[in-house]
Amino acid sequence: MNENRSPLYLLTGLILGIVAGLVFSLVISPAVYVDTAPSALSATDQDIYRSLIALAYSSDGNLERALQRLQLLQDADIRQALAEQAQRLMADPLTRREARALAELSVAIQQTGINPVVNPSAAVSPTAGSVTPFATLDLAAAVSTATPVPPTATLPPTMTPRPTFTRQPTLNAPYILVNREEICNVDVPLIQVWVTDASGEQMPGMRVDIFWADGSDFFYTGLYPQVGLGYADFEMTPEVSYSLRVGESGQVVEDLTAPECTDSNGSPYWGGWKLEFSQP
Repeated sequence: MNENRSPLYLLTGLILGIVAGLVFSLVISPAVYVDTAPSALSATDQDIYRSLIALAYSSDGNLERALQRLQLLQDADIRQALAEQAQRLMADPLTRREARALAELSVAIQQTGINPVVNPSAAVSPTAGSVTPFATLDLAAAVSTATPVPPTATLPPTMTPRPTFTRQPTLNAPYILVNREEICNVDVPLIQVWVTDASGEQMPGMRVDIFWADGSDFFYTGLYPQVGLGYADFEMTPEVSYSLRVGESGQVVEDLTAPECTDSNGSPYWGGWKLEFSQP
């Protein structure tokens, strides 16, 4: 006599095997990652890695070490990656400190004239007219400590210490206001700043200081390259009066309060300002 066996015992065995495998891999013997390369991290963790490097740079001013660490991320353009992350974080007041540190590091790299396009896996031979690349450290050496690497015969010369935070790319003349215009085609009340030199070239990396009754802040041009290299903006709080200056000795523009605009339905909303600065 043949017995008809239910196939449920096969399904039960399969389920028990899967559960046992998950318990072993997740609880008893979970995978442990050791010395994972920063380039293998998720996008979120790479952002955290950049922020930590930028904050360390703000503390110790070691630009060479910061670049060596950033090379491990294998970004196509280090400066641009820093600027884009600073742009994202600037919108949240809780991450403004990180955003400023990222912007400062991006500007410092730009002011050195070093080509930020890096391939850490390949040794680059200097050519005529090129900038000598930084030595690339292995992962353990780059992330273990902030102590500078002792120079050897094969290392490049020690680079000039980072510029002070108030130093500007061009200081031969102050930046003065050449155009001030109310704008109503904005979603939020913005002060939009455009900075050019005497020849009309847009100037990235220019520090813009802004003041109001209860505080002050600063930001940089060049963090929105898709808009313009000499462009920067700041979101105003309605009914607060601001003063603004480009560069350390530029003209101070006062009484910047969000203007009241009216849409096509007659409803009021807050507009902004467009300020254009140039060297005489």
